[in-house]
Amino acid sequence: MSSSSPPVVPPNPKQAKWDYLNSLESSPKMSRWEYLNSLDNNKMENAESIRIPNIAPTDFGGETFYNEPIDNSKSSLVSTGGGGGSHHPVSNSKYRVIRWFQDRSKLFLMTCAGLILIAIIVMSTTLGGNTNKSSSANNKVTAADTASLAPSEILYLFNDEIKINVKTTAAPKPSYWIGLWQSTQVPGDVYTISDVPPAMWLTLNACEDEDEDNCTPPAKEQVVTFSENTKWQSDYTIAWPLCNGKWTACVIDEETLGNLGCSDQDFAVYGGNCDGVCQPATESVSSEVHLNPTPGAAVSKIAFGSCFEPGNQIDGKLWDHMRQTFQPDLWVWLGDNAYADGEDLERKRSAYNLGKSDPFYKEHGPLAEPKIPVTGTWDDHDSGSDNTGAEYQCHKGAQDEFAYWFNLPESDPRHPAQGSNQQHGVYSSLMFSKPGAPDVNGVHLVMLDVRTSRSPTFEENGYCQEENSTVLGDAQWEWLEAELQEKSKIKVIATGMQVMQPTDQLFNDVESYCANDGDTFFNAIDDIEEDKRWLGTRFEGWQQIPQEKVRLMKLLQKTINSGKAEKIVIISGDMHWGEMMAKAMPPHAETGDPAQVLYEVTASGIDKNWPTADFNANRIRVRSADTQGDGVYQRECKFPFRYKGKDYNDCVDLDQDALWCALEVDADMKNEYVTGQWGNCMAKELELVPRANITSSGENSCQDRLHVCSARANYGGIEVDWDNNVMKLSIFTPHANDPVAAEVRIGF
Repeated sequence: MSSSSPPVVPPNPKQAKWDYLNSLESSPKMSRWEYLNSLDNNKMENAESIRIPNIAPTDFGGETFYNEPIDNSKSSLVSTGGGGGSHHPVSNSKYRVIRWFQDRSKLFLMTCAGLILIAIIVMSTTLGGNTNKSSSANNKVTAADTASLAPSEILYLFNDEIKINVKTTAAPKPSYWIGLWQSTQVPGDVYTISDVPPAMWLTLNACEDEDEDNCTPPAKEQVVTFSENTKWQSDYTIAWPLCNGKWTACVIDEETLGNLGCSDQDFAVYGGNCDGVCQPATESVSSEVHLNPTPGAAVSKIAFGSCFEPGNQIDGKLWDHMRQTFQPDLWVWLGDNAYADGEDLERKRSAYNLGKSDPFYKEHGPLAEPKIPVTGTWDDHDSGSDNTGAEYQCHKGAQDEFAYWFNLPESDPRHPAQGSNQQHGVYSSLMFSKPGAPDVNGVHLVMLDVRTSRSPTFEENGYCQEENSTVLGDAQWEWLEAELQEKSKIKVIATGMQVMQPTDQLFNDVESYCANDGDTFFNAIDDIEEDKRWLGTRFEGWQQIPQEKVRLMKLLQKTINSGKAEKIVIISGDMHWGEMMAKAMPPHAETGDPAQVLYEVTASGIDKNWPTADFNANRIRVRSADTQGDGVYQRECKFPFRYKGKDYNDCVDLDQDALWCALEVDADMKNEYVTGQWGNCMAKELELVPRANITSSGENSCQDRLHVCSARANYGGIEVDWDNNVMKLSIFTPHANDPVAAEVRIGF
């Protein structure tokens, strides 16, 4: 099955704009301006004046022959097809050739010149008019272009060829393609990157990849066949066979993204199950029921986690610590709540049921009595498959299983009981009150869906959309912007993927990122004052589409500056480790928003870990340092370190002009400083979190103390001290000697 989606950008998005326009021209002799002219109702707006071809203003013994500027709003350009490379106006009514003659010989010469000129204009008008007519017919999309479609049959047996009768009001352009959608996922009048991609699609004009001079344009009426032999021009294998259910065909114009028309009648496929592809599960939903949170309830403590692998657990220690020691008001799942990759919805239901029947989760976790309210979002392994986004074709069925796992009420817009009104995506929010003040909005929990509408991040995942790449999709962005207008003391933003890690340009091939258009991609990184020296991980996250990452972070910055929140914390999963991050958002030049600090806590792994020393320049550090004076403070000092026989637990100025610390120590040599592994220390007042506000055990840390990567399992916690206006962010590792792996305290 292909994960590719149909193009919504030029076939080679990195091709220069003018080269792309040339590639669309039906005549190789047609100029770029002529092509633009043919697309713009025969108007040419950017040329200031055009002179009669091949004849410049000439002095004939003191007399001048010239033409006046053309009224560009009324002139049309056509190609001469000849030398000189000039353009002829179709109408010569706008020319006034003013001739002055002082003797008969000059009159004779000028008369000859005038006759030659008239002949040239007449010939070019006749020939050029025909060229323009042909160009307009083949290249111009008018508002009247529509398509009517009808399936040849209304019922197809599983694996049968599917034939669609297509009729367009004009001969199909190379930009026209036909797609097949499940009948509940048909795009609207305009096909956008937020729409569900079709399961299969084909172009309607094969001239796109043929020699245009030898290619016969397709007829207005044709029969398009989809089968197991169907392939797209880039050799992506098309999804086949179509699964049981109702289907609709539509024609989309890639250039305008307009939906030219859909079949008036659906067709149905029956008689097979696609080996489970997108077929509703038949296994009974678990009888174990999660308790949903109550909107408006008083909340001070939130526990959260992700990447739930029930079979990996050896005991109930994590859940016991969560329930008995931390004692949260609710639990938030951050995705990979079940591992069930693929389109087999039976497998997804079984995985969810397994989680609820797990004895540790059932008898010690949120399901145990008294029940702890549960909510959350999803990530790739429960929404689709590893690293997939909008290209995954079974989101509807996967969302239904999500609703059953969380025991959402049928009135919830995400629930399948909503039918055609079911929300596309699992994003949601909950507003909780401040304890003792039911009329005061305390914690606002906003849970994002980073999978349902996310664009492909690499070409192998689907069609690259460059600067049009999205994480949330238009509908969710609109919802989020409105949601953040709700005032609260604290906002907690839940996301399946990490947000703050930098876009690493040193160890990652960012040229292969789908979102990299060479322009907005790097502008976004620059906009938050990061560059190619900022290190990040090699794993998936918002940083692979930095345009969207920066959009989110700026929106959160604006939310604080507009008084809608006093502090914002992002909670994320996915990584199979825990860590804490902070980012100082610079003042926004366009809006004037002042600088603000945002925070993020990642908690991932029940029971899972990933003991690898990955860098993250935005990770909170006990004390920050650069690398041998390079001025980029993204390394953490290793305390204590031994230098010249003495131990130090802070930066020193020995043998240097500036304060420095060890970046690596030799534990076998009593933490001896490793020669050459040093960095200059950041000024204490520039640290985003003072050292006094950080506690860490270092027991299961890898790269930095707040990078908790080797614990058997971890979960996160947010505790709000409403009396003292202090928020405590924690990563817990209940199997370790010290169950508090990391803790950061911030005021609000």
